Amino acid sequence: MNVVYGGIFGFVVAFGLGPIVIPTLHRLKFGQTIRDAGPASHLKKQGTPTMGGLLFLLPLPLAVLFFAADSLEAWALVALIWSYGMIGLADDALKVIFKRPLGLKAREKLFFQILFASVFCWLAANRFSADGPYI
Repeated sequence: MNVVYGGIFGFVVAFGLGPIVIPTLHRLKFGQTIRDAGPASHLKKQGTPTMGGLLFLLPLPLAVLFFAADSLEAWALVALIWSYGMIGLADDALKVIFKRPLGLKAREKLFFQILFASVFCWLAANRFSADGPYI
């Protein structure tokens, strides 16, 4: 039941952060850059805030803290989800910094996703033991 409560809590926090985070992203000019060569229908996306994944990443550790603080597995999942979020953040940051529609290449994203998933699977196979010889 704690999973349901944690999910509801995360949704409410993300929903509450939206009116704060989205205008902040607009003010910081963290918007999408759309190529002129693309379809005209895509031009309306110009300036749409990127880095919206922050709305989902920020409440996650709070939900785990309040509803599953003693669960090492839950914290490991938070770390995995945050590592994937950092891939998205790097992708969006490259788009914003270089003012281009492309961030990380697909193979770069896939490499980091496989790397993070492999580390997670290795830890899971070793049952997240903090007293093992490698941790």
